[in-house]
Amino acid sequence: MKRIILLNLLLILFSSMYIFAQNDNPKDMYENALKEKDPVLKFQKLEEYYNKNRSEQHNMKKIFFLHIVRAAFESKKFDRVIKYGEKALKFEWINEENKLGLYLQISNAYVISEINLTKAYNYSEFVINLGKLMIQNDSNSGLNEKFVIPAFCLQIRILDKQITDLEALENVLKKSIEAYLYEKSPEFARYIFVFTNRLYYKFNKYDEAIEALEMICNDNSIKPEYLNKIALWYFKKDEIEKAIEYLKRSYNLKKDAKISYSLGKLLQRRDIDEAIDYLAESYLMDDKNTSNNSKILLQHLFFNIKMDGKSPEEKERGYIEILNKARLKLGLKDN
Repeated sequence: MKRIILLNLLLILFSSMYIFAQNDNPKDMYENALKEKDPVLKFQKLEEYYNKNRSEQHNMKKIFFLHIVRAAFESKKFDRVIKYGEKALKFEWINEENKLGLYLQISNAYVISEINLTKAYNYSEFVINLGKLMIQNDSNSGLNEKFVIPAFCLQIRILDKQITDLEALENVLKKSIEAYLYEKSPEFARYIFVFTNRLYYKFNKYDEAIEALEMICNDNSIKPEYLNKIALWYFKKDEIEKAIEYLKRSYNLKKDAKISYSLGKLLQRRDIDEAIDYLAESYLMDDKNTSNNSKILLQHLFFNIKMDGKSPEEKERGYIEILNKARLKLGLKDN
């Protein structure tokens, strides 16, 4: 009986040793880590594999560092992204996309951690230059979205963090314009809009702000918000025709009672018929902040100026026609 018990204990012991031996097998550890779906657990397992096989670092394949850097980034372990990413950069990479990915992730980690922003900026610059070269040679426009545009965004974020004076603001605006001229994306247009507002209101650089903002206002995909802003700035410069031009473009993109009212006010001494049309539309939009003012100015221009000397019947008939015309343009039903 004792012999049987002893044999069972030995069997359990050897089984346990076999299991632990399996778990300590580097190949098994690595493969188990790669199969892990949860990024936090995946990173933990990959780092455990790395620590247990640290003496064999020189034998570790480059692909391991790609996996651990990506897992560290996805699990928001940005200090580890930097640690393992910098190690990975010491390898020679035949696949240039892998190199771009590493530089971009490390740069991003530095920015998020708010450390070594100069290195982060330089890494992003490397991505931009290499990415552009690869696109030029291979016509692979997909590299723009994956690498070049994100690298530009990182550089803009880095420069934005360093704004302390006018020169720094002009630098980040210059970088934003460079990015926009390379790729006319809404994101880069937004950066220009934000930085021109700072230039205008904080540093009183009116002409510089208008010149930069006007660049994106000539793009077909412009937002009404940007057009309204530059119209306001031209109005303050007393360049009314320019203000009207941009407000009309804004209104054509998005019907807005306030913009229509502004156009009515600006046009009343230039083209009374056009002013009346805009005011009628503004009035019918029934905006609580604007419609009453639009109605007052509309009725003044129509009854007291345009139809001055006409019979009450003609005035009433003409007013109804003006409102019906406005309803038709706005897609509203006739009363």
